[in-house]
Amino acid sequence: MLKRHQVTRPATIPLSVIYCAILASIVCAVAAIPFIVMSYYHPWYEYYLVIAPIWAVFAVQLGYEPCRRFCLKVISGAWLGYGLGALVHAIIAALDPPDEYHRLWSIVLNIPFTLFICMGHRASPCKLRELWLAEAALIMNCSPVAFYVFHPYLDGLVFTTASTYGAVVAMVIMRILKAFNALPRGGPSRLETFASTVAEVYDVFCTFFTSANKHPALIDQTYAQLVEQCRELSALPIPPELKNTMWRMSGFLISIKEAMSGGPFDDTMIDLLWRPLAVDILDLRSEAAVMLRACFDSTTPAAVENDNVGDLSRKCFEKVLKNQLACEELLGTSFSDHDELMRFRFGMGNMLYFASEVQAFHDALSKLRSQKKNKERLPIMELLFGPMYEFVDFLRDWWKKPFFVGLEEDPSIWHKMKFSVRYMLSITIGSLLLRAGALYSLLLEAHSLWCILGVQVASLPTAGATLVRGTHRVIGTILGCIIGMLCLWVNAHSVSSMVVEMLIISFFCKMVQLSNEAIGYASLVTFLTWLIVCMGLSFTMYDDELGDMMIVSAWRSALTLGGVIFGSIFSCVVVPSYASYRLRLSSAFAIENSTKEVEKAMAQLVDVYTQPEGEVEDNRAEFSALSFKLLGERLSLLNDSRAEVLVYG
Repeated sequence: MLKRHQVTRPATIPLSVIYCAILASIVCAVAAIPFIVMSYYHPWYEYYLVIAPIWAVFAVQLGYEPCRRFCLKVISGAWLGYGLGALVHAIIAALDPPDEYHRLWSIVLNIPFTLFICMGHRASPCKLRELWLAEAALIMNCSPVAFYVFHPYLDGLVFTTASTYGAVVAMVIMRILKAFNALPRGGPSRLETFASTVAEVYDVFCTFFTSANKHPALIDQTYAQLVEQCRELSALPIPPELKNTMWRMSGFLISIKEAMSGGPFDDTMIDLLWRPLAVDILDLRSEAAVMLRACFDSTTPAAVENDNVGDLSRKCFEKVLKNQLACEELLGTSFSDHDELMRFRFGMGNMLYFASEVQAFHDALSKLRSQKKNKERLPIMELLFGPMYEFVDFLRDWWKKPFFVGLEEDPSIWHKMKFSVRYMLSITIGSLLLRAGALYSLLLEAHSLWCILGVQVASLPTAGATLVRGTHRVIGTILGCIIGMLCLWVNAHSVSSMVVEMLIISFFCKMVQLSNEAIGYASLVTFLTWLIVCMGLSFTMYDDELGDMMIVSAWRSALTLGGVIFGSIFSCVVVPSYASYRLRLSSAFAIENSTKEVEKAMAQLVDVYTQPEGEVEDNRAEFSALSFKLLGERLSLLNDSRAEVLVYG
């Protein structure tokens, strides 16, 4: 028994991550072909082609669906941003004299379009976030409006086309690999991991229920795995009918742990209440674990799949009740600690409730799979019309959703628009300051785009989140700039060397991003900065000295850092929203909501005895869904709150 629970050390980096990193390097190489080819001809638009391999590497994921969604949002966002920017430029150009174009006024005119794009940010509670990637739209939008270098329309058109090419390359290569079943596999799904974890926890808790004090390390380690699963579960987009039963399963396991935490049980209680039922309880434990694992095992025999753990749990309930009635008189005369008796019964009851919920989980999962299977189409139809079907289904589902998420809980439109307004103001004010400074500085006029990019891509709803995101971008920018300068110093104008370095750096940066979520964004920014600072300068500044290239790369890095710092300060000053305040508010609401529900449940418990014919309202499903939604919200705000307290006090 103990051998099964020994800790095994997993591989430091899974093979699927290494495979995906290799795939990212291949995709990067294909997306960089136009940029590499044009380095021999040096057209005016050469530098804009560097965006293609950047989006391609960002798009590569462990699964095809996340990659496809990201690529489509990049494409739609890029063309939306460019189209709106070109419209603004056309309006201002029509109002101005032929040889004049007022970039400052174009930024002002672009305010409503910028706000519209910002409403589609992934952190915005607006359903427009499902249609485009706000960062891609904002980057393409600013070029024709006020930050073009050569041609107002052609600069943005090449930029947008290169972005589209990079996204299409990633999506097509991933689609081909999917057709040949050659995509990297990211291991078991979150649902499968949850089922396996709770099966393991239930196994350990049932086995060592009466001897938990002898194995404290094993109990604590197992419980920590359960808590981690609850953290991950709070952020997963799971259908309510399945998520509710998963929360109840977790709650029953937590209750068993609470019963075990009171210390060892009395020997008399174990002899009278546990030993006569131990075989049945352990048999129920095994059957529940088998059913949980069978939910995701295609090789499970039909006999095992059809076993009804719910019936077995009910039979155990009957035996437990009979045993308790038989022992009640004896316990009443020889055993005086009724609190211990209630603790024991509490733990036993939750074991049986958990097994019943396993059956509910199995049935809910089977129902969802059956519904999904009924929607499957013939392979030939899927091949010919699959994208069209997916697009129609997406639009139909999207149209049914409310424009703002969570209006039932918070009907304030201002709270939904607060982040978008601040996001828009930071971009608008930053753009005005940069273009005003560009009137007096040629260097700022040539490189001001890099500063506004830092504002566009590092802004998030709270000051803490913006600070964390900005810090990651600063780290990635500095590291990418240092690596880029070293590569320029070694070989400033060797195309073949740059290509090899690009493959190596894209591989390692993608591998770090996939294997470590905490610094994943910083690693991607490292690759992005290296590509712009090193490869971009090497190809476009082909006649310049190494010292001039170093100066330009340093200025671009400094302006990027300036944009990040501006965005962080702006998030604390203008229409601020602090993660620490939201964390306290969410915690207070969770406590208040729990208090009200417990009070209501206790009142109904009293009413059952005074008015047996009265109706009992059971809203445990709604209560659990809201409670764990608030749990997920608090967990998501925790790191951002720490950053705020650490930096801002």
